[in-house]
Amino acid sequence: MQPTFDELAQKYVAAVQRMDRLVLRCLGLVDDGDDDSYYLHDSYTFLTGSKQEQDLILNNPLDSPFYGKRLSLFLDSRLTDQSGADNSELTFRPDDWTPTNDWPAPSPIGAANCSFTVRTPRGVYSSSPLSISHAFSTRHGVPGGQLPASSYLGGLDFHRKFPIPRGNAMTVRVSPNFTRALASNNVIPDPTSVPEYRVTAVLQGYKKVRAFR
Repeated sequence: MQPTFDELAQKYVAAVQRMDRLVLRCLGLVDDGDDDSYYLHDSYTFLTGSKQEQDLILNNPLDSPFYGKRLSLFLDSRLTDQSGADNSELTFRPDDWTPTNDWPAPSPIGAANCSFTVRTPRGVYSSSPLSISHAFSTRHGVPGGQLPASSYLGGLDFHRKFPIPRGNAMTVRVSPNFTRALASNNVIPDPTSVPEYRVTAVLQGYKKVRAFR
């Protein structure tokens, strides 16, 4: 019995689809594609004096693998009203990390300090928590009036690309261990102007793309 035209057309379409899949596999072996810049990020907030750890989830969607190059942790803050009057600031403003807790008070330099750990499906990145100075270079230079003279942003640069498979995530656990705006007895002096800090983790990297075939 001779096949019908529809049956021949279906076989032809199936053969073309198989060839198409083979071509894509071959291109994947010989064509590395282009590097398309991509960023994974997450953030969380905490009030001054808090020492609670928090996980930041840098989730990679299912579309393609991600290759990380630099991890940065940024800090900003705003004043909140904890008296119940609801007069909190709406805008967060950039703030500075400090790698030490021994700046003379009062001082505008160094609002908070923390340590962090990095975990991926491959395991823990380091055997012990890392200092914030590994992921953010704070301002340098303290001339008269204790105002910072210059600022150098840095980050945790991986020596080689750090892959995160599709549908997986890098977890950055942030552990605050110092906040500046407390009195010497660790009491908030003014409940109408309580600093709220926001930590933002940004993983800079790229994904491979093949726009045309």
